[in-house]
Amino acid sequence: MSLDIDALRNEKVRILGISGSPRHGTTDYLTELALESAATASGIETDFLPLHKVKINHCIQCERCLKLDPGQSYEHYCPPFHDDMDELIPRFLAADGYIIASPVYEMNYTPLLGIFMGRFRPLWRVFKGVHRNKVGGAISVGGTRYGGQETTVQLINSFFLLNEMINVSGTSGGYIGACAWSQDKLPPEFNDPSGEEKVRDLGRRVAEVTKIVKAGRAIFPDGRPNLDSLDENPVAE
Repeated sequence: MSLDIDALRNEKVRILGISGSPRHGTTDYLTELALESAATASGIETDFLPLHKVKINHCIQCERCLKLDPGQSYEHYCPPFHDDMDELIPRFLAADGYIIASPVYEMNYTPLLGIFMGRFRPLWRVFKGVHRNKVGGAISVGGTRYGGQETTVQLINSFFLLNEMINVSGTSGGYIGACAWSQDKLPPEFNDPSGEEKVRDLGRRVAEVTKIVKAGRAIFPDGRPNLDSLDENPVAE
C-alpha cells in the first residue's frame, strides 16, 4: 500500500466550535479563542456555531426517527420538527473535530446545549457510527472559582464518548478539559489568564489529534460511513 505522505500532511481538517451559552459573552469568547489556537496548526479550517443564534426544538422522544431507513439521506432527520437543525446537522457532520463549550448552570451544561445534543439521536439510526473516531474537547466557564466547571466538562465529554468520539484534554494540567473562572464578568472585563491558557492548549490538542486521526484512517479504515457516497438528492421525510 503506497501512501502520499505529503498529501496526508496537507489534507484539510475542519474543527467546529460550539458555544452553548444563551447569550453572547464569555463562553463565545473562549470558544473562539480555542478555535484561533486550533487554526495555528497547518491545514486547519474552523467554524464557529453560537447556539444562541439558532432556533431548535427539544427532542420529544416520539421514536419516529427510529423508523427511518439506515443509510438513506433525509432532508429532515427529525420528522416532527423542521427547524434550524435541518441545516445544523450537515454542518456538524462536515467537521472532523469539535470544541464544545458551556457556562455552568447548576453544575451542568446549559439546557440550550442539552437540547442541541439531544437532537442527534436520529443519526444513530440512519448513520450508525457516523462520528466514530472524530475528536472532541470540552470547555466550561463558571462564575465562582469552584462552581461546577469540572462536572460540566465531564458531561460534555460523555456526549463525545457516547458518540464513539476520541475525547481529548488540554496539555498537562488541563486534566479533563479547559475550565475557566469568569467571576461573573463579561469581556473585556473578563480576566482569567490561567483559564485562557488552558483553553488555548485544548484548541491546539483538538487540532493535533484530529490531524493525526484523519491521516491514520487512511491506513486503518474504521468503518465510519462515507457520507460522500450518498445520493446528492436527499429523501424528504
